[in-house]
Amino acid sequence: MSQNQKQLIFVYNANSDAWSLFRDFFIKIFRPSKYPCNLCMVTFGPFTMKRTWKEFIEKLSLPTRFLHKDEFKEEFDQPDALLPCAYLQSNDELTLFITQETMNSVEGVEELKDVVIKRLIDLGL
Repeated sequence: MSQNQKQLIFVYNANSDAWSLFRDFFIKIFRPSKYPCNLCMVTFGPFTMKRTWKEFIEKLSLPTRFLHKDEFKEEFDQPDALLPCAYLQSNDELTLFITQETMNSVEGVEELKDVVIKRLIDLGL
């Protein structure tokens, strides 16, 4: 990332290894109330990212990344991060953009899109 560039980083409360992805798939399908990642539940169908969310992310004014919790912990020193959440990265600095509480309270893609837009407006982005 070049200096003075900002990006959004959404962090799933799920690991990226094959076993975790397999297990998570079945939990999402058969016991969705037990699934620990509302970001995943809201933005993904059974197999792929929901089209409305993907189109929204592609049109944002900021580059966007999505990381699983193991990938996030490997790349950033945020041992107390409460997941799922989102950060705004500016250079090497991370600022909490959407808290775990807010991320867990959204009930659908449209509500999450509204949260993202409001936060961007609040930050003058």
